[in-house]
Amino acid sequence: MTHDRPDDWRRALSEASSLPADDPHRLEIQAEVATRGGWVEKEWLALLAEGERWRIELSRVEIPDGLEDRLLAIPDDPRALRTPLARLPRWAWAAAAAAVLVALSLWSFLPSKNAEGPVQTLALLALNDHLDAHPVEVATADPAALAVGLRERVPFDVTLPRMPDDLRLAGGRRCTLGSHAVAFTSWGGSRGRVTLLKLLRTDFDLPEDLAPTIVTPSAAAAKAHPLDVLLWTRGEFGYVVVADDPGVVREIARERR
Repeated sequence: MTHDRPDDWRRALSEASSLPADDPHRLEIQAEVATRGGWVEKEWLALLAEGERWRIELSRVEIPDGLEDRLLAIPDDPRALRTPLARLPRWAWAAAAAAVLVALSLWSFLPSKNAEGPVQTLALLALNDHLDAHPVEVATADPAALAVGLRERVPFDVTLPRMPDDLRLAGGRRCTLGSHAVAFTSWGGSRGRVTLLKLLRTDFDLPEDLAPTIVTPSAAAAKAHPLDVLLWTRGEFGYVVVADDPGVVREIARERR
């Protein structure tokens, strides 16, 4: 099996990563990844890490007793035989059940159904991404070179807002929050590590006119690492900053106002 175009590879990797570890197709893709190396291997490892991160988050959420068993029992229900969905293999139902559970876990992070919900959810996801300390795919201190390196990896141009002068760009990578592509950039300096994310505003239901807003994620998953998160939107894009030093977040917020 060969994949010549980057989009074909990414589609194949994403599909294979959702399969059980012993699935023949996943093992075939994994063997191909081992021979290709390079960005293909990094993409595969990032997908696996993302899956593990969701499993960790899911373990922190209380799921109603018996929900997973009820979801997995659907294909065995005679009433379900009337629909094409019932013909799906059991592993596909397991994947669907996992998706429902992940959705429930995300819903549990929302403090309410108002505009604050998406901001809180995105802040928590960004905090987790910062703490994971992903390696960069494009290692460069030049924002223009970074934009070129990520051109085919994210569905938008990676132009970055101005950052404090004492921060140095270390590089960036394509990152996935939920199911959406995000431009992850890493910065460093005397005040520690800083993560800046650029994303499509509508992917996360962010308002068009969100002024710089500092959020401390309140979900239980964030209590072990209580860092402030800065979010704002401009046009079709949203921006998120997480920093080891809370002073960095406040300084960027002041400059954006």
